Amino acid sequence: MSAEEARKNEDVKTLDLSFQKLHTVPSYVWELSSLESLNLSHNQLTVLPKDITKLKSLKNLDISWNHILHDVDFVSENIKVNHAWNR
Repeated sequence: MSAEEARKNEDVKTLDLSFQKLHTVPSYVWELSSLESLNLSHNQLTVLPKDITKLKSLKNLDISWNHILHDVDFVSENIKVNHAWNR
């Protein structure tokens, strides 16, 4: 599903925003209450916003290949996080 489609559909289960050269996570993402899988890999993120905790249905989060240097321990232990190769 594209970012444009996701903005219009709150029932999104999977969202792939990889390879988008993102420096921040788009704010509409935090409104996707049904989101279960979020791929933010291969972007230019330096921070994972604590807004991620608003996504109560989230089960999989891929933040690999970004520039996130801080700890992401505030992410629920119920969420599988791939954060390989963050530098």
